[in-house]
Amino acid sequence: MPELPSGGGMADIVAAIQQRLTYPPQALRAQASGRVFVSFTVAPSGQGQEVFVVKAFRRDCGLAVVRAVRRLPRFKPRLARYGNVRYVAPITFRIEGSRHIGPPSRQEYGQAHRKLVRHLNSTP
Repeated sequence: MPELPSGGGMADIVAAIQQRLTYPPQALRAQASGRVFVSFTVAPSGQGQEVFVVKAFRRDCGLAVVRAVRRLPRFKPRLARYGNVRYVAPITFRIEGSRHIGPPSRQEYGQAHRKLVRHLNSTP
């Protein structure tokens, strides 16, 4: 699997996205907390591409996550014979002092996966 230059797995990719994330001002004023599922593809060259939101609790938060994913550094290149690798990452928005948002449930992952499959089947 491709990994960031700093190494690590999926948890490190989510952490890198959250480090580059800017909480949208309107969501901050509204004290909005929730989760955004973002999908992106990593080419064998290490370039991230095809970034889109699979599921978002607010549109502005989804757009903020897309911007953060586009600012990720190039992933470590991998062998071209393996092709592109698609990631779906759950990004949590939470304001300190607000209710705790636990890890994504199987149901949330299932909904995001079904939506992603519908999207991929609809594109030519």
